Amino acid sequence: MTPAPQGSPGDDGGRRSGALTRREIGKLLQLAGPQLRALPSLVLLGLAASLAETLGITLVVVFLQLAMAPGEPLPVVGGLLEMVFSTARRFLGTEHADLALMAAIVGLIAAKAGLGLAYSLLASNIRTALSERVRNRLHGRYLTMPYAEVRGYDQGELLDALATSSWALADAAMAVARMVISACSIMVFGAVLFGLSWRITLIAAAGSIALFASLHLLSRRARRLGEEMRQVNHGLALGSLVVLQGLRTIRAFGQERRFQEEFERASGRARTTGMAVEHLHALIPPATEVGYFILLCAVVVVAQASDTPFAITLACVALLYRLQPHLRELEANLLAVAQSEPAMRTVLAMLGDARMPAEPSGNLPFTGTRERIRFEGVGFTHPGASRAALADTSFEIPAGAVTAIIGESGAGKTTIVNLLLRLYHPGSGAILVDGTPLEAISREAWLSRLAVAGQDVELVEGTVADNIRLARPDATEVELRAAAEMAGALDFIVALPEGFDSWVGQQGLNFSGGQRQRIGIARAVLNDPDMLILDEATNALDATLEEEVRDRMRRAFAGRTLVLVTHRLDTALVADHVVHISAGRIVEAGPPASLPDLAAMRRPSFSDRRRPGTASAEIR
Repeated sequence: MTPAPQGSPGDDGGRRSGALTRREIGKLLQLAGPQLRALPSLVLLGLAASLAETLGITLVVVFLQLAMAPGEPLPVVGGLLEMVFSTARRFLGTEHADLALMAAIVGLIAAKAGLGLAYSLLASNIRTALSERVRNRLHGRYLTMPYAEVRGYDQGELLDALATSSWALADAAMAVARMVISACSIMVFGAVLFGLSWRITLIAAAGSIALFASLHLLSRRARRLGEEMRQVNHGLALGSLVVLQGLRTIRAFGQERRFQEEFERASGRARTTGMAVEHLHALIPPATEVGYFILLCAVVVVAQASDTPFAITLACVALLYRLQPHLRELEANLLAVAQSEPAMRTVLAMLGDARMPAEPSGNLPFTGTRERIRFEGVGFTHPGASRAALADTSFEIPAGAVTAIIGESGAGKTTIVNLLLRLYHPGSGAILVDGTPLEAISREAWLSRLAVAGQDVELVEGTVADNIRLARPDATEVELRAAAEMAGALDFIVALPEGFDSWVGQQGLNFSGGQRQRIGIARAVLNDPDMLILDEATNALDATLEEEVRDRMRRAFAGRTLVLVTHRLDTALVADHVVHISAGRIVEAGPPASLPDLAAMRRPSFSDRRRPGTASAEIR
């Protein structure tokens, strides 16, 4: 499997382990947003359910005491319940008072059930809403973070964060809420228990502290397993993406077995780590049950040694028995939070990474280029690269003219295109549009007047019509067909079984390279831009069709700005203005007739050999 790029969240070399810091917790609370305000209501519902349960148990013990030993005092400090029931019996009579007690018990049980249901429904709403909020924030971050920074992350890491880690904060928030409820319930039970017998309470407290001390050791392992699970999920996501995106290449080279074996190894690691997590969680119930059994035995011994009445001992044992699930819940949720910490750190890294600043965008309106676009001393270096893609680059793109940007592979042509598309931003220098810095112009307004087709501008999953309408979802059927015809794509599209409703497939793999290029050109044409950029947009077409498409583009965009990015010199000869770039620096720029050195740079290309008599050539 391909490793995560250095410095990405997938690189664990710089990832901090251990409990979350106060600063990280503060960021997570900010991220929780409105859902955080609903947590107190959730806690109150849980506490009310716990209180109803506690009172119900107490009344059951009282009822049994009244039924079995009516002459003995009730097991409540100060005789409060004895006074209440004595008063009730005087006014209602013994039979009616006992019925009222039974009704109170049934009512408390029903209240506990109703409050528990309300708690579950509210918890589900908070969890799903919180996960949706994190998921939407992550997705929005992917769409708006600088394109140069996106390329520093492998797609498996980004996909895993969106699909898996986005639930971590919601799960942790629910765990914290349950911890608060459990802790408060423990205090309520403890208060009642203390009222019954302070000696038994001290024994129970000492035993609980010992159990939580052992839990602290388990929480460290839970964090390690959480980080391992994050890594194996990342590996599975990345391996799946590699296979799905490179399926044709993998099968063409007969590498199916190799990639299947790699996936099985990653899947095996996921199974092993998942089993370790399950084993850790499975260890808690039996361990706590053994611990609590020892604790109950100690309670009975202390009760006998201190001559505690049987009714009080029975009430204490019943309370401790019902206290056990709350303690177990507290322990389990402490481990769940520890296990979620690595995934929550991934979310924080994606949303708050210093390497991913907010993309700059001005707010000036833009109605089109009147004179020129000028690069003034523009420099740009890709993150992690040792050599600049562009160095002190200065040239102009005249408005309303055909400009050819030519140069060898790796010269910096596509970097110029990405700067014009505002996918990249200059590291130095400036791009001026009629004298106004490009970054001061509204990004949406700028891109609405511009379109691009060619390499690295992929088709997306959907139908042919979806892809062509990408920039103009409201385009009519007539406009759709006209754009396809101008791109030379109409004939093959209507010949498809489903026509414009045919499915493109991932990255357009259902079509040939030439067909994908023509669909991309149709998409750009449909946008009806003031400036059209064709980045090697016709190099997969045959000679005749390529010439036809280029002629149509020149006629359709006469008077508008047309930028042709190519390594072919014959394309430069039909342009009004030529920019020749090599190794990130401008060699020369101007009208073709004023650049006599172009002829000296020509050499026969493969296209010359397959098209005798043409003037096509490639940059050396």
